[in-house]
Amino acid sequence: MTDAIRSNAPIALDPEAFAPNSEFVLIKNSAYRLPKGVRQVQIVSGYAWLSFDGRDLFFGEGESVELPTDMEGTAVISAIDRKPLLIAFNF
Repeated sequence: MTDAIRSNAPIALDPEAFAPNSEFVLIKNSAYRLPKGVRQVQIVSGYAWLSFDGRDLFFGEGESVELPTDMEGTAVISAIDRKPLLIAFNF
């Protein structure tokens, strides 16, 4: 399923700029608690709601977020579109 979504994604990951340690797919109205230690999240396909340390961010395809190194808790990411959300992240 990941390959099918990636092949239809409007962007491609540039391994020189972003070499993900992990990828994950979410469907609408589902959420995923990012593993502790994740520092960078990129949206490959879909739109996301990212919540951490009392902050809420909304971002979509091709955008990435650097999480603070001093983050107190863990981050939770949710799919907010009918299109499946494919995320890639680095530790």
